[in-house]
Amino acid sequence: MHPESDDSFIGIYSEFSISINGLMLLNAILFFYYFLSFQQNKNVKKLIISIYFMACSVLGYYGAGLIICTAAIILSFLSLKIGSI
Repeated sequence: MHPESDDSFIGIYSEFSISINGLMLLNAILFFYYFLSFQQNKNVKKLIISIYFMACSVLGYYGAGLIICTAAIILSFLSLKIGSI
């Protein structure tokens, strides 16, 4: 714990949340890109790469951003119809 830090937390990548947040978001974007690429091409290599980037994103220790990113990924694959509500 570092009281002079902006959030007093040391993660795997850094002790400052700005660099951790940016790295987590970059990993989440790369996960989403490779996962969509896997869905189009059905290439197992793309799936393995996407799982790797998702694991790196989870290990980024960015709680709120991880929740928002996960919700965005889930909602992007759901087809919500107003008539079914």
